[in-house]
Amino acid sequence: MTDAGLVVANPAYGGDPVYAKNFTTGAYHGTVVWSWQLAMMAKGLEYQLDRCARNPNSSRPEFCTDDLVYSNVKTAYNALWDSIEQNSQQLSSEVWSWVYKDGKFAVTPLGVLPPPDGAAQTVHNPILQDHKPYV
Repeated sequence: MTDAGLVVANPAYGGDPVYAKNFTTGAYHGTVVWSWQLAMMAKGLEYQLDRCARNPNSSRPEFCTDDLVYSNVKTAYNALWDSIEQNSQQLSSEVWSWVYKDGKFAVTPLGVLPPPDGAAQTVHNPILQDHKPYV
């Protein structure tokens, strides 16, 4: 989790240096923030927490009675929502990027950062790609 949102495609989890080279903050499928994944993660965490609240003690999932795990899920849920609210101006965007500045992850539009070496900055909006002049 960052100040800019939940980052995806983190090359730190891959063992091959090619990941760090290609999953940059300037790549459409790189180390960026996707609004739909924020929504998906928020709903998933909410669903898990609701399983603890709705079910009687006898049928609650095990993690509900593990104070440490339950607390971590709740903390993650609240941190995610704090980030979503902090970045509410971005939520109608499909994807955005970030730069690290003054000790924080600052939101930056994806298109202003250079793409990875050898990659072109491409348009991924199907409306723009399929647009034909109306005659």
